[in-house]
Amino acid sequence: MKCKILAFVDKSYPANHSFVDDFLAYTLPLSNLSVDIYVSGNSKFNSSLDYYNAKIFPYLYKRKGCLRFFNFFKVKKIVNKYSSLDDDLIILVRNEPIYLYSASKFKKKETKLFFQQSFPYERSSGFFIKK
Repeated sequence: MKCKILAFVDKSYPANHSFVDDFLAYTLPLSNLSVDIYVSGNSKFNSSLDYYNAKIFPYLYKRKGCLRFFNFFKVKKIVNKYSSLDDDLIILVRNEPIYLYSASKFKKKETKLFFQQSFPYERSSGFFIKK
């Protein structure tokens, strides 16, 4: 059985970030892991691009204003699609509470969920939902 990693990251396409480029797109796939990275962009649901050793999907809405909340439904759709596969599934969310909330609500019980936060929303944000 193969292991699939879904990564929902706080970047727009192209990511151009060391965590995404070096770790998610280059290093992890060398360990015989299949990595799909979801970022902000304007593509359709199944439109992927080769990105180093991974696939990147510029499918999510920009993280500005109300658009960030519509990503709840996009993440739900993606997680539901992959939850039906037989692969072991790991979900990684980076720096976006909406992605985390949606993934936590719709993942299967045995799916592992990781949240990597480099920005302290709970201390720095004046907006109560981000806290």
